[in-house]
Amino acid sequence: MFRLFTLILSIMFLLSAWPAIERQLDNPGEAVDRVQTELRALKENPEVTEAAWLLLADFQQFVKHTWVLVREISEDNRNREPLDNERIEPVRPDEHF
Repeated sequence: MFRLFTLILSIMFLLSAWPAIERQLDNPGEAVDRVQTELRALKENPEVTEAAWLLLADFQQFVKHTWVLVREISEDNRNREPLDNERIEPVRPDEHF
């Protein structure tokens, strides 16, 4: 029932959006020109450039911290003493509770 309902909604959406989709298919160059103009405007905007550099710096710091944590975890695993198999005794499940 849910699939039928979503199918009907999808068909209704496509029928209502079809003129806009057809217009975009007829003039793909217009859409590309509009996107290029927006990208140029963003590139020339100093606030956007500064925000991009700040985001890049934060991402680099995140990668550095993650690398340090991964290294520490791997070193801890190497330095950890192996468990003695003789000390481990099987426990029945009803003894846990």
